[in-house]
Amino acid sequence: AFRYCTSLIEVYNNSNLMITIGGDDNGYVGYYAKILYNKDGTKKYYNDSEIFIVETIDGFCFLEENDEYQLIAYLGVEEIITLPENYKGSYYTIAMKNSTAKKIIIPDSFEKINDNAFQDCYDIEEIEFSKSLSFGYYAFANCINLKKVHVDSIETWCSMIFAGEKSNPLFYANELYINGELVEKVEIPNNIDWLSNYVFINCTSIKEIYIPNTVTS
Repeated sequence: AFRYCTSLIEVYNNSNLMITIGGDDNGYVGYYAKILYNKDGTKKYYNDSEIFIVETIDGFCFLEENDEYQLIAYLGVEEIITLPENYKGSYYTIAMKNSTAKKIIIPDSFEKINDNAFQDCYDIEEIEFSKSLSFGYYAFANCINLKKVHVDSIETWCSMIFAGEKSNPLFYANELYINGELVEKVEIPNNIDWLSNYVFINCTSIKEIYIPNTVTS
């Protein structure tokens, strides 16, 4: 039906047909397509490297390559967002260069923030965690507008692991908040026996700290 329609680069699919970019099924309707709009609100397109990028209905952009997924941007309208717990039921990494959101909440499904995850993401002003994570190198490098880091408890924060100084959002934010309260006094819990390098780097809000005898390093 659409074979040799070489200018047919955009397809709006509100049907139940399984149309794919570059596919010769359904009468070649998607064979020459560069952008495919699905009825669930997602938008799939190729970038210049012929790699699939999918923009979800809520504004998250994922890169798909060799069955691996990477969150590369948020282009929605919300200023406070929670990252998706997964993408297509699978784990994804973060390489978020663009975000219109000011505050990002990391869901409990995450175990690690990968290297360079939010590097150069200049719009982020606040980030929130509710469980302890490990952070890869340069995870927050050049996030110069970060102002606040939120966690649910001092125990959660003391259990974080940082690969380098710019792995820690406090490097730029300077202020740590626990349940919305600015931390000025730190009492390290008795069940903490060591602290990661860089855990309180540049945290200028701290005025007092209590270190129990359980901490050995």
